[in-house]
Amino acid sequence: MVHQERIRGHKGIARTAVIHTLGKLRLGRGVVVMDYVVIGLANYYQDIFERDSQRIVQIGAGCRIYPWVLVYEGATLGTNVVMEERTSVGSLSVVGRNSRVLYQAQVNDDVLIGRDCVVGGFVADHSRIGNKCSVFGALVHRYENSGSSRSRVGEFGERRAVSGPI
Repeated sequence: MVHQERIRGHKGIARTAVIHTLGKLRLGRGVVVMDYVVIGLANYYQDIFERDSQRIVQIGAGCRIYPWVLVYEGATLGTNVVMEERTSVGSLSVVGRNSRVLYQAQVNDDVLIGRDCVVGGFVADHSRIGNKCSVFGALVHRYENSGSSRSRVGEFGERRAVSGPI
């Protein structure tokens, strides 16, 4: 069921946005949801949820969700996350604060993305991406520390783990 009228008081929600889970939506301050975004879309695989409380969608303060984005039930976007056009984040997935999901990227179910990340391309179910990582299809770039030019590059692909603290 679409319930938009009760969140219309929130200035940043576009009139064309579709909210499926009003009772299961936690929306931070200053969130911007642009045209044709769908929030709380039901997951085709309903057996992934062990409890009804896992279906809550949480969108942190200062998030910007661009047009044509899909946010599935049970997804969590941390503070100041940017979801660019035509991206999706699956059920039980968490995108850490200050992270950005790039144009047409797909973050599937039960994915954990750390803080300060940039993600492009496809992120498979059950993947874990540490803090300060950049993921672009088959490449992961992790910054060792913010004051150093040292970095590591590793593969992100089939049957590979992404290392780094989460």
